[in-house]
Amino acid sequence: MIFGKWHPIGAMGAALFFGFAQILSIVGNNLPFFETLPKVVLYILPYVLTIFALAGFIGKAEGPAASGTPYVKGKR
Repeated sequence: MIFGKWHPIGAMGAALFFGFAQILSIVGNNLPFFETLPKVVLYILPYVLTIFALAGFIGKAEGPAASGTPYVKGKR
């Protein structure tokens, strides 16, 4: 949610980004560009990309204004 900036479309984009990184680590040995890399590099790739993505967006993301306050029906 932080990477998606608390927006459904952003969360979907973040999920696709992390899913692509995971798939790249699984099928990377079959791709010509990645076949020379050691397998361990492809296995840690999703985690490294996650750290870089969150490090780049953590300071720019601002949570919702009502985060942490209990919801009372009918009260604004």
